[in-house]
Amino acid sequence: MQAVHPAITDRNYTIDLYEGAALGSTKIVGMGGVGIAIAEGSAYMSSNPAAAAVRPATSNGTWDWDIHLDWLNPQLGDDFDNDGDPNEKVGSAVYLTAGLLGQWRGWGLGISASVLRHVVTLPDGSQADPQAVITHALLARTFWDDVITLGIGVKVASFTIGPVVGNQRTQTLFDLTGAGVEAGGVWRPKALPLRVGISMQSAVSGTNIAQQGCDPMNCQGFILPNEVDVPWKLAGGVAWRYGTTPWNQKIAAHWRAERELVVEADVVVDGPVTNGSGIEAFLQKQLQISGREASVSPRLGADFEWIPGWLRVRGGTYWEPGRFFDNKGRIHGTVGLDVGLFSFGFLGDPYRLCVSLASDAADRYANAALSIGFWH
Repeated sequence: MQAVHPAITDRNYTIDLYEGAALGSTKIVGMGGVGIAIAEGSAYMSSNPAAAAVRPATSNGTWDWDIHLDWLNPQLGDDFDNDGDPNEKVGSAVYLTAGLLGQWRGWGLGISASVLRHVVTLPDGSQADPQAVITHALLARTFWDDVITLGIGVKVASFTIGPVVGNQRTQTLFDLTGAGVEAGGVWRPKALPLRVGISMQSAVSGTNIAQQGCDPMNCQGFILPNEVDVPWKLAGGVAWRYGTTPWNQKIAAHWRAERELVVEADVVVDGPVTNGSGIEAFLQKQLQISGREASVSPRLGADFEWIPGWLRVRGGTYWEPGRFFDNKGRIHGTVGLDVGLFSFGFLGDPYRLCVSLASDAADRYANAALSIGFWH
C-alpha cells in the first residue's frame, strides 16, 4: 500500500540527507559499519580523519602510500532509506568510493570521495535520480611515539536531483554544494592490543539553487525546499586484537602473516535536522517528517585472518535507527572477506594486491560490495 503524507504547500522544510545504512569501503560494510577505532589507512579515512596517519605495523620506511576503490550495489532491496514505503523502487544504483593516501614520517595527507546515484521509480511510474558527491580532504599526524593520532579535514557535499525519462534527466530541480569540518583521534597504547577512536563531522547545509528560469514554488510541479542538510555526526569506538605480535608496535616484516582476531564496538550519533523531511516523499510532493531528533546506531564487528597473509573473513551487525517518525528501525547483518592476489615491488618496497567482498542485509534492504586495494 502506498504511503500517504501531507502535501507540500510551502518552502518551510529541509531535505534530510541522512545515511542510515553503513556505506563506505568493503572493510567497513563487511564488519558491521565499525572502524572508528581500527582507523588504519585509506579505507577508513571517511569515518575517522586520523586514519590518514595511522600506518600498518609493517610500514617501517620514511614514507608510504595507500589506495582503495570500492563499488557498492545498494539497489537489491525494496526500501533503501528505511522510510517504510516499499512501493518506491530503487534501480540503477551506483555507489563508488575511493581514496588516495600519502604518508611521510608521522604525517598523513589523504583524499577520499564517494559518489551515489540511483534512479527511484515512484508509485505513479515517474522516475527521479538523486545524486550525491561527498569529498573528504584530510591531514593527520601522530604524537608521542604514535600513541596519539589526530586528524582534521574538510568535507564537501554536493547534491542534485531531477526527473528522469529513459534513464536521462529532463531537468535539474535543484543543485547545491556545502562544506563542513571534521576531526578525529585514535589512542593506541604500546603495551595493550587496544585502540580507542573518536570522530566528528559538522553539519553540511546549503540553500537550494533552482535551475535558471524555474520558479521554486512551481518547478515542474515541485515546491522546492529552503535547505538540504547533511546532519552532524559524532562517533566513538573501542577495538581489541588477539594475535601473536603486538598490535600497536612496529614489526620487522612485510606482512604480519599470522592468525589474528580483531573485535570492535562503535556508537554513531547523527544529529537532528530542523524541519527535516524525507527525500523520497519529496519526490511524491509530500512531507514525511525525518530527522527531527538525533539518531543513535550501536555497531559490532569482528575480523579474523584465517589463512595468514592470504585470507581474511569478517562479519558484524548494527542497528539502523528509525529516522522517520512513522517507521521503526531495523537490524542489519553483514559479512565480508579479503583475498590476497599477488605481490609486486614498487620503488623498492613490496606490496600485495587484494580483492575484497562484502554484503549487508536487513528487512527490505540488501547491499553487495566489491573492492580492490592493498593487503595490510
